[in-house]
Amino acid sequence: MGGFKTFLAGTVVNSVLDAKSAKQQNKALSQRQALEQRQLALSRNVETKNRREKLRTDQASQRARFGALGISSAGGSSGAVLRGLSTDAMRLDPTR
Repeated sequence: MGGFKTFLAGTVVNSVLDAKSAKQQNKALSQRQALEQRQLALSRNVETKNRREKLRTDQASQRARFGALGISSAGGSSGAVLRGLSTDAMRLDPTR
C-alpha cells in the first residue's frame, strides 16, 4: 500500500507542476504576442512617418521646380501634379 500512496502522491505533484508549467507557457506566449503587436504598430508608425516626410520633400522639390520655371504652384496643372503626389502617397499608405 505504501508504494501506491507514494506513486499517487508523485503523480499528483507532477500534475500540479505540469499545470503550473502550462500556465507559465501560456503567459509567456501571451506576452510574446503582445510584444510582437507593439513592434508591428511601431513599425507601421515609422513607415507612415517616413512616407509623409517623403511626400513633403517631393512636394517641396516639385514646387521649387515650378518656381524655377516661373510657374505658379497654386493651381492649374501644377496643382494637379501636387495633388497627384498626395494621391499616390495615400494609395501606398496601408492605414488608409
